Amino acid sequence: MTAGNTSDLLRNHAEPQRATYVELFFDVILVFALTRLSHTLFTDLTWLGALHTVILLAAFWWVWVFTAWTTDRLNPAQPAIQVVIIPIMLGTLIMAGAAPTAFGEDGMIFAATYVIIQAAGPSSSRPRCAAGRRWRSARCSSSSGTASQECCGSRAH
Repeated sequence: MTAGNTSDLLRNHAEPQRATYVELFFDVILVFALTRLSHTLFTDLTWLGALHTVILLAAFWWVWVFTAWTTDRLNPAQPAIQVVIIPIMLGTLIMAGAAPTAFGEDGMIFAATYVIIQAAGPSSSRPRCAAGRRWRSARCSSSSGTASQECCGSRAH
């Protein structure tokens, strides 16, 4: 299930990048989520309904941001990366299903799914520095100590 070498998990940015089927399917799920949000706003066209929609949109936005960061840095064609991305897609689909009543009867489903995605998803799998701090940039490389220190923010200026 894992690649033979951990460097196989990284995308080669020297080559032209094409979206994989996993990335495209995730985008389709996000489009579905956006249509659910727009329908939710349409049915409750008030300031409170707009606020609820913006809050839900922010949740979907952060799921997309961390997943996009992961698929930009790591190769989503590798099965080990797909094992991370596909459950996030399913969770996003559950969130989209719960979105219309997320401030009502399906609130716990939406919130629990969001927390699980954030706790176990790509945001928790970012590389860490020796001191336990997260890297600040996806462009950082661990090939040299200087780059690692710069990414960790521990380099003296």
